[in-house]
Amino acid sequence: MAAIYTTYDDVDNEIQNLAECIPAGKTDEVWVTAQIENAQQEIDGRLGAFYTVPFSTVPDIIKAIALYFTCSRILGANFVGEIPADSKWVDTYYNRGNALLKAIESGDTAISGIAASIDMPLSNSENRGRVFTQDMLDSEGTVVTAGTLEGI
Repeated sequence: MAAIYTTYDDVDNEIQNLAECIPAGKTDEVWVTAQIENAQQEIDGRLGAFYTVPFSTVPDIIKAIALYFTCSRILGANFVGEIPADSKWVDTYYNRGNALLKAIESGDTAISGIAASIDMPLSNSENRGRVFTQDMLDSEGTVVTAGTLEGI
């Protein structure tokens, strides 16, 4: 069974006056849970190529990303776009989560305790010269001239 990446209580502890951010006519916990699920889907969608998702045990970095994305979604529902500074918190939360997620996707940051489900491609040409060659064949398929693409 997949674990929940963040909880209502986590979000409530992060956003002061959370109840004031809930759109009119919405039930607090139901609406916040929907935002948590949306954040989790984004995380799973982006990391699914590298890890087995959903995570059964949620690493701390995934919890943080889920919290940031959830807070961004909740605060974004109240952003009317009239004053550019209004979106500062929305953008800050999203950018924090997105930066962590990009670092994981690029391989710059590893998820502690979780093995990747695929081997990341590696390249190592240390101590190897270029091997590009150029051959010219005659009409019978015999090599007439040989050389490198660099003309050496």
